[in-house]
Amino acid sequence: MTTITGGPSPPPAPCYTTPWHSTWFASEAEMGRFNWPEVLLCDDRRTYVVKQLERSAGLAAPPTMPVAKASSIGPRLIAAFLQRTFLGPARWRTDNGFCESSGGWASVREELFEQIPGAQAWRSQPRVENLLDTPEYRFWFLSRERADDTIDPPAFAVDTWTGHLWNKAGPQIDLLDRYVKGKRSIDTLVSDVCPPAV
Repeated sequence: MTTITGGPSPPPAPCYTTPWHSTWFASEAEMGRFNWPEVLLCDDRRTYVVKQLERSAGLAAPPTMPVAKASSIGPRLIAAFLQRTFLGPARWRTDNGFCESSGGWASVREELFEQIPGAQAWRSQPRVENLLDTPEYRFWFLSRERADDTIDPPAFAVDTWTGHLWNKAGPQIDLLDRYVKGKRSIDTLVSDVCPPAV
């Protein structure tokens, strides 16, 4: 791709030419925003795009990263684990412990809790923070989905409100404690407590 400065009226607008011989001029409205050639050519796309979106929306970047809490570490762990699976051969799925259908029915996914005994025992403990008095909403189960569309039993379960994880046979893991011990690295936490994503 070649970038040429030029245009029909001042100030000069960038002109872009691609290897496919298409050419376009950036409009005045586009001059203040990022564009795909810039995104594709930058070193750190995520940071670049976030900074441009913040600028475009008039938002200031947060001065520091919010402090990890028990209620935030579970969703972060699940997201980081699934991010590892995106380009891998294995497909993973997440299922909530409570199923609500658009057809008007709802039920606890007992079959998932039965396969992770630690989560089964933990959900029955009374807690103030249950959404709609339904503790099962707090739990997310991660399972491998096979090429033939069969689903393995859950590899682990996460209580996203209290920040705990259970695998099939192991003891309860306090995710926030492990995160702090792992020098506050979500990548280290995923490697430490989750199964391989392949």
